[in-house]
Amino acid sequence: MKIYAIIGSSAEVIDHTSNPKCPDGYIEMAEARPTPDHVAQADGTWAIPQPTPDPIPSSVTMRQARLALLGTGMLDAVSAGVEAMPGVNGEAARIEWEYAATVERDSPLINGLSVAIGMTDSQVDELFLAASKL
Repeated sequence: MKIYAIIGSSAEVIDHTSNPKCPDGYIEMAEARPTPDHVAQADGTWAIPQPTPDPIPSSVTMRQARLALLGTGMLDAVSAGVEAMPGVNGEAARIEWEYAATVERDSPLINGLSVAIGMTDSQVDELFLAASKL
């Protein structure tokens, strides 16, 4: 049986049977796979794939949006922001806030509200991501 060794943080795998003078910091193992999580790379090394971040949803249901806002303590601020919007645009925002089934990430309502209550784009993205999981 061959004995393999993982060398350093790059998880380079060598045949320790034919190369008994491995550098310090190796781990012996019975198969040429550092751990079940490691995946062989084209250059002969092994790496643990990094999870890809969840995509930001383009829309969530109004229920999801309100529950996410409630969970972050922002529901009252957003509701007050909608109520404070003036004119025809404010009336349209109130109708949308009250009657829309979904909330679009790139809608004028979200863009205007996020500016009005001081949220960054990344905070809005995080909120939509959290809402999508409810």
